[in-house]
Amino acid sequence: MKRNFLFSCRKAFAFSAIVFTASIARPSGEAFAGAETIPFDDERWDLTNARKTEYLGRECIAGSAVLKNVEFEDGTIEVDMAFTGGRAYAGFVFRMRDPQNYESFYIRPHRGGLYGDDLQYTPVTNGISSWQLYSGEGFSSSWNTPHERWFHVRMEVKGEQARVFVDGSEEANLVIDRLIFGRSKGTAGVQGQADGTAYFSDFRYTPGGGPGFDPPVPAGREPGFITVWKISQVFRAGEVDVENGFDPALASRIEWRDAETDAAGLLDIARTCARTGREPDLVFVKAVIDSEKDRRREYRFGYSDYINIFLDGELLFSGNSAYRQRDPSFLGIIGLHDSVVLPLKKGGNELVILVAESMGGWGLIFQDATAAVFSEEVGKGWELREGFRTPESVLFDGKRGVAYVSNFDQYNFRNPAVPQYISRIGLDGRMKEIRWADGLANPTGLAMHGDRLFAVERSGVAEIDPDTGAIAGRNTVPGAVFLNDIAIDASGRVYVSDSAKNVIHRWDGGKWEEWLAAPDISNPNALLAFEGRLYIGNNGTGRLLAADIGSGEIYEVASLGPGNIDGIKPEGNGSLLVSHWEGELFRVAPGGATEKFFDTRAIRRHCADFDYVPGEKLLVVPAFFSDRVDSYRLGR
Repeated sequence: MKRNFLFSCRKAFAFSAIVFTASIARPSGEAFAGAETIPFDDERWDLTNARKTEYLGRECIAGSAVLKNVEFEDGTIEVDMAFTGGRAYAGFVFRMRDPQNYESFYIRPHRGGLYGDDLQYTPVTNGISSWQLYSGEGFSSSWNTPHERWFHVRMEVKGEQARVFVDGSEEANLVIDRLIFGRSKGTAGVQGQADGTAYFSDFRYTPGGGPGFDPPVPAGREPGFITVWKISQVFRAGEVDVENGFDPALASRIEWRDAETDAAGLLDIARTCARTGREPDLVFVKAVIDSEKDRRREYRFGYSDYINIFLDGELLFSGNSAYRQRDPSFLGIIGLHDSVVLPLKKGGNELVILVAESMGGWGLIFQDATAAVFSEEVGKGWELREGFRTPESVLFDGKRGVAYVSNFDQYNFRNPAVPQYISRIGLDGRMKEIRWADGLANPTGLAMHGDRLFAVERSGVAEIDPDTGAIAGRNTVPGAVFLNDIAIDASGRVYVSDSAKNVIHRWDGGKWEEWLAAPDISNPNALLAFEGRLYIGNNGTGRLLAADIGSGEIYEVASLGPGNIDGIKPEGNGSLLVSHWEGELFRVAPGGATEKFFDTRAIRRHCADFDYVPGEKLLVVPAFFSDRVDSYRLGR
């Protein structure tokens, strides 16, 4: 096992943090008054790791350079860049405290806009560039980088946030809601390889607050993560033999210290430990899992780059997640992609994990896959699993005493050969008719008005007779891209969210209009027309919005954290019930205060577009991929 691990690490592609070998003078308090272009031949640059050259008619540099005697906290950094099209990683360094600790943004021009990571933010901590730990929304984004021409890049930094604008874009190409070093300060500059693949020209630096940022969406962690660990000192991988289990003699050498994860459950080991050199290093982390009885429990985990999992000294799992080690295109991005079943005994169980690093980030996430959290106000009701095909929306019909369930049928999306349907169920959890209204095209949101049922399809809205299930008509929405939810106000005006087009369409009885649109509306989903307002799940910002139906004026109601707002219903006491599709249900009070009723994300139980029956205090939830509908009682 040790031999295989060392062999795999030697094969890993050795791209890591750019190390600035020159010493950087400490800040002297100098500040520039307003924006200033600083030519790269200015004496304020440390050009130890750069070379001056000419490219596409401009004097420029290739490589890495940092400003001397500058303390950058908030402000704007700008530069012109050009790429040849070869593999490159070039951009900004900022808030650099020392050559081993700084914030970093760079562009991967060779990704071609296909993989969502052409633009990358990552911290560099103790010399480790942790891009494998910080990827996806808020850390990386897609942009098809031009080759062999100059373009402008601007980064705005304030507090714990930053955003990047590329090639004259008016909207940010990358929004960074959470800088990993938080509020910090240090010097700034550019980073890149001096191999002729990337060039910099016309650097500008503007200190000061600059434009404001919207408050970031609060970080949210799924239940079940182990968040408190003990961590060992660093060992060189070649010095440790774990082939036959966790040797007690090795355990006696370990010096344990406390380590905690971040708000998302990630243990970034580089924040505690530094590398010893180019040879792979490893640490051990441990935690005690208490179990009320003997049982087998599944845990999901992610890691970078290599892992051994021991329970009470016995080796249960060994894996390799290093760059390009699972297939030629494998990046090694951390995520909950692996699982292990731990044979827990009653009482305390010592979990020890070896985590080794070769490049790209040193980290671990570990989650109990059976964890679900319910408040004392929630009581579990019935479960119905009969005949559903990706149930997306539930609507209660009080006149007929039934609930309708739209079957989106994810696996036949836009397949004209396979029609979808709406089911009818009773509030007792029994199926009445599986294919009650048939011949629909991937229905999602449901609404009732004037004794008619309306269902959103891919290109418009279907009108259905609630007594027979027959489709009475269809109304096409011009220019629709991905229609999602529907709401109807007291005057009969129909509102449909278009999640892909960033639009709320409105039907006034005679024509459709794009009533609300970007930039105010971003990836809208759930809708509720209630008391003169249209409530909107604005998933592009992670916020619940309300729009005045008369004026269209928009204001924020609440920020619910990461997730897709998929259902909004009045609770009957002035509060709203709001769901995250991923598996959360919230109560939002009139003043915007929120409390969580349940969280089933860890067990992968979705909470799509639910309905609530106030008289019964019954919540009916379509669980989407689980092909089931669940019920809960509130206020038990």
